[in-house]
Amino acid sequence: MWTLRGYVLQFRGSPFHVAGHVPWPGPVSTQPVACIGEIFTDYDAGPFATYDELAAWYQHKLDVAMHMNKALPNTEPFDRSMPLVFTHLDLSPENVVLDKNNRLWVIDFGLSGFYPLWFEYTIMKHPWERMAKYGILIAKLIAGFYQRQLRFFNSISWVLTTGAMM
Repeated sequence: MWTLRGYVLQFRGSPFHVAGHVPWPGPVSTQPVACIGEIFTDYDAGPFATYDELAAWYQHKLDVAMHMNKALPNTEPFDRSMPLVFTHLDLSPENVVLDKNNRLWVIDFGLSGFYPLWFEYTIMKHPWERMAKYGILIAKLIAGFYQRQLRFFNSISWVLTTGAMM
């Protein structure tokens, strides 16, 4: 568990390097490209040229959820107070492998990119919760605990799934 936490901290310290550009949210690329994964609907989202564009996209999802009475009461707006950091975005137990020499490997970086620091926890919570009795605690120790931000995602989950088809 501590080794995996160390990997997450190393990921977060990975610099964004595209000459002359400030970091944009999304997959690693020489220019903004569409974001994929369950938190971007089945239809993907973006590309987002700026953090503000990503925040506006998510805030619109919350507005729709509130309009349709699907959001949790008193949900706070999208939190853009934390920096964009390199995030695996699919750090589930299935993507963590222990080899015969007891070395831990993280695999499947297909969804990774630069996202708000708290995205890792919000994505990790459910797969780790299903894994073990202490899965939620494991996710918190590995990626940090971001309850307010998780509440935001829980509030817009309907819009990202069923509501995305409307």
